[in-house]
Amino acid sequence: MGNFLPSASKHPRAFAAVHLPIEIGGYGLGFSHEIKELLLKSPEPFQWLVKKSLLGLDISADIRQFRVLNTNTSVRGIDSLLEYQEILLEQLRMFPGMVNAIGWKDLQQQFPSPNQNPRETIALAERQGILSFEEFVKRASRGDIFQALIQGEKLKVFNTRPYVDTLRRVWNNVEDTLSCYSQVSLADFSNREILFAIKSGVPQWYFDINQETTMDFGFRPLVRETEIVKMGLLSRKRFKIDPSEEFDFRSGSYKEKFQGGPDLTIGFRFIGLNH
Repeated sequence: MGNFLPSASKHPRAFAAVHLPIEIGGYGLGFSHEIKELLLKSPEPFQWLVKKSLLGLDISADIRQFRVLNTNTSVRGIDSLLEYQEILLEQLRMFPGMVNAIGWKDLQQQFPSPNQNPRETIALAERQGILSFEEFVKRASRGDIFQALIQGEKLKVFNTRPYVDTLRRVWNNVEDTLSCYSQVSLADFSNREILFAIKSGVPQWYFDINQETTMDFGFRPLVRETEIVKMGLLSRKRFKIDPSEEFDFRSGSYKEKFQGGPDLTIGFRFIGLNH
């Protein structure tokens, strides 16, 4: 990992950046009370991003550029399914009200942790079927990924690039707009205000996957007529497929409608735990 992280002596500003919160491309190595100091020591693109958030502007699209800094340049998985995951996640984020999603504060109120532990709150919510958008997308496509691997689909592997190299690319992408918020001085804001601007720039949504919904399913019906299919020297019969696609509205929960295919999830009781 050392070859991929910036050196404190060679790249001190990039070194400060890796200590910033994960939400804006750091690795979360710094303490909360150090965020303002670390941000002032970091390269201009990070300061530009936080200034934009402090002004109350939407930084969700910008965040996606910065998150490549602390993620792999390619994601391990199946190309077609990765695209499906991205589309599904984007649709959920665009219309959170359509699935009656709630934010983090509401989740904490509904599932308070006695120890003020965020992970415990998330775990309590998950037991009641309330998941984050990201977790739902992972579970919804898990069976499809497993099935695709069994069928011999090509798997993309991880591809890691040094942090400094990726930072140069991000810098080039936002360089033309770095002067847009030069009138904003980070020195005028408290550490707490800066931290809130970072956290609020990436809204987290949760929704009940057991709630009922109606979905429009497209399918091509089989025609009760067979045809002969040549397979090399062999041939076999199969039902003809009607080329015209039909649609049908069906009711059910999000859990029922999106979870399909084999699933290797192991329950708590299987390993000797009650929950």
